[in-house]
Amino acid sequence: MSGSLPSLGMGQGHAPRRRASRLLAATIAACALSGAAGSAGAEDAGIAAAPFWKASAGWWLSDNTYFDPAMNYNIRAYNSLTHIEVEGRRVRETEYKFYAPSKLAQGYGRGQVSAEEGIEVVTITVAEATSANGGARFVQPTTGAPLADRSRIDVLSPDTAMRVVPGPGAVDEYRMVITLPAPNRRYIANFGIVSHPGDAHGAVGDLRGFSVFRASKVAAADFERLRDELRVKNKVAAVVATDAGGTAVVKRLD
Repeated sequence: MSGSLPSLGMGQGHAPRRRASRLLAATIAACALSGAAGSAGAEDAGIAAAPFWKASAGWWLSDNTYFDPAMNYNIRAYNSLTHIEVEGRRVRETEYKFYAPSKLAQGYGRGQVSAEEGIEVVTITVAEATSANGGARFVQPTTGAPLADRSRIDVLSPDTAMRVVPGPGAVDEYRMVITLPAPNRRYIANFGIVSHPGDAHGAVGDLRGFSVFRASKVAAADFERLRDELRVKNKVAAVVATDAGGTAVVKRLD
């Protein structure tokens, strides 16, 4: 009959057809498994092999500024040291932020930091690959850097990505653009956005704050020296870090 499938058996009867059907089913299953393995392989290599993450890996020393919604200085200058580790499907970012004496430092200090003292805030976040180009979602948020379950990093190009923290409303709470335009240079613009009605900072979509980061790559061997120097520069008297239970703990250095 015109348009019918050709016979898969050598002769007539049901047995050859059953064997052919089983062969066809096995072939389809093998192809499906092969495709799934290929997809998983792409994701496995999605972090380590992505150009954006290759450029991002290592230690970064950054000079930063934090603006209020009117673009006045909230904190004119603070510093950070950031370590980005890339392994398998995961990226782990450890950030040490150094704030000079300020209301923000006192807020982080929870009564253990005076008006004349600064503070160091340590945060750790872990993201897991979701796409072959290095896109990732956060799987381990910390108290020091609260992140919604749907927080993610979208890789936009080989040297640029956007980190998104969804808000409780329809608008994101944070959109952070990260770009590495040249070797050993990393720049960040972080937009804090009003995400739901009733926020004291304004209407939905308004700017709550804006931060700029200018970073250069440094050697791992210089971390301790740089950390000590930034503690002295910012008059750091205490460190805020997250314990194993996910609670932010303030520890005095003296």
